[in-house]
Amino acid sequence: MLIKQALTNIIENAVIAYRGEHGRVEIEVSRTTDFAIVEVRDFGCGIESEDLERIFTPFFSSRPSGTGLGLPLAGKIVDLHNGRLTVESQPGEGTAFKLMLPSRQPEHVRAEDRQTFPTA
Repeated sequence: MLIKQALTNIIENAVIAYRGEHGRVEIEVSRTTDFAIVEVRDFGCGIESEDLERIFTPFFSSRPSGTGLGLPLAGKIVDLHNGRLTVESQPGEGTAFKLMLPSRQPEHVRAEDRQTFPTA
C-alpha cells in the first residue's frame, strides 16, 4: 500500500507538469537481478535546477497550491523499503523518476508474510 502511495504521488506530479494541457506520462517496469524498477516519465515543464535540489525537502513546493509533501513522502517510503528514488529533469523537456526496490525480501521477513505476484 505504501509503494502504491509513493507511485501515486509521483504520477500526480507528472500529470501536473502539463499545467492543464494534454500530455503523456510513460510508466516503464523492468527488473534486474537486484532490483524491481519503475520509471515514471513525463514530457512536461520539467524542474528548474535550483528547485531540483529541494524537491525531496518537506514543505517545499514550486506550486502555490502544493503542500510540498508528496515527493518527500515518496522518498521516505522508498527508503523504508531499502530502495532508491532518483530523478532526472530538464526544464521545458520533462522529468523522469526512477523507483528501484530490492528484488529479494530481507531474511527477517517470515515466509508467511511474503507476498508473491504472478508474472506475465
